[in-house]
Amino acid sequence: MPSLLNRFNQVIVNKKLKMGKGAQIVATSAAGVETVVDMTELAALGGVTASAAELNILDGVTATTAQVNAATQAASAVRTITAIDSIVAADHNKTV
Repeated sequence: MPSLLNRFNQVIVNKKLKMGKGAQIVATSAAGVETVVDMTELAALGGVTASAAELNILDGVTATTAQVNAATQAASAVRTITAIDSIVAADHNKTV
């Protein structure tokens, strides 16, 4: 009987793979850099609907949730002004 401690080149799971509490997935890049994902992090991805291309856009972004929310609100508040005679500053009621 072969040992379960052998290294596998490929594992195919057709139904379900159960991993216990505290289990981790460790992936090693071609450059030898290890990335560890624990089950809590993996479970948090359960509702993600982004495509690989959309996720790649975010690669390297270090913004906080508050910063992303502020940027989203600012982007939705942007309006195009096509023709104006003056701009009135709301807090000082001055015409510029």
